[in-house]
Amino acid sequence: MAWRVAAMLGYLYLDSGATYRALALKALRHGASLNDEVGLETLAKETHIELQPPKPEQEAAGATNGVYLDGTDVTKEIRTPAVAQAASRVATIAGVRRVLVAEQQRAGGGGGIVMEGRDIGTVVFPNAALKIFLDASPEERAERRWKEHQEKGEKMTLAEVFDEVIERDRRDRER
Repeated sequence: MAWRVAAMLGYLYLDSGATYRALALKALRHGASLNDEVGLETLAKETHIELQPPKPEQEAAGATNGVYLDGTDVTKEIRTPAVAQAASRVATIAGVRRVLVAEQQRAGGGGGIVMEGRDIGTVVFPNAALKIFLDASPEERAERRWKEHQEKGEKMTLAEVFDEVIERDRRDRER
C-alpha cells in the first residue's frame, strides 16, 4: 500500500525491510555467523545498499524497489524465505540497526518520500509530520506471505509461514 501512495504523490518509496534483507543476503553469501554481532555490524558498515524506483522488469515481477547490494541488483534474491529469516535475525542486532537506521534517515531526510517499515515512525523518523500505522493479524500476514511464496513456486505450507510470522514478531518485540 505504501508504494501505491508514493506513486500517487510522485514521491520516492523506500522499504526499510529491503535494507535488512540485502545485508542478510550478503551475510549468507559470505558465510557470516548470524550470531556474530560485531562481525555483522562491521559488515553493515562496509556494505553499500541502494534502493531505487523499480525498473519495468522488476516492477512486473512485483518489486516496489530495485535493491542494489554493492552495485549488484539483488531485488529478486532478497525475497526468499531463507533471506527473510536471516534478515529477521540481523535486524535484532543493535549495531546493525544503528548503521542501517542512519542510512534510512539520510535517504529520507530531504522529504518527498514514503517509507515503509516496522519502526519508521518510532525510531527512524519519530518526529515525522505524518505517520500512518497499519497492522494486520498474524493470520492475515501469513496468508498473504504464503500466497507470495506459492506464486514464486516456493513450497511452504501455510502453517510454516504462520510460524515464521510469529517468530519474526517475537524477535521484533524483543529487540
